[in-house]
Amino acid sequence: MTGRVLHHYNACAMTDKTEGINRIDKGSFIEMNTQDAKAAGVHNGDIVTVSSRRGSIQTRAYVSDKTRKGECWMPFHYVEGGANWLTIDSLDSISSTPEYKVCAVRIDKPCCM
Repeated sequence: MTGRVLHHYNACAMTDKTEGINRIDKGSFIEMNTQDAKAAGVHNGDIVTVSSRRGSIQTRAYVSDKTRKGECWMPFHYVEGGANWLTIDSLDSISSTPEYKVCAVRIDKPCCM
């Protein structure tokens, strides 16, 4: 799933230039369920590769029980870890709104880190 964080607006066009926000916000991340992370050998704070049929990006993993087993969550705000680059490119048949909210991804810990 993709979504927003409280202190950023859309693609951070203005909010990532605010020193106070940048002190509390460390950039792109993906939240993983504790059980999924354990199975993948991923620890909290590890850099991981997130891949879908459309591409892959590297980002930091936050491990917690905020997401259910088999699900993950990632904000779309960040240029260096744009979650929407990974989502499917289908459109709603009525509104033509992109289907940015969900897609299948694979999370791997890079072998050379």
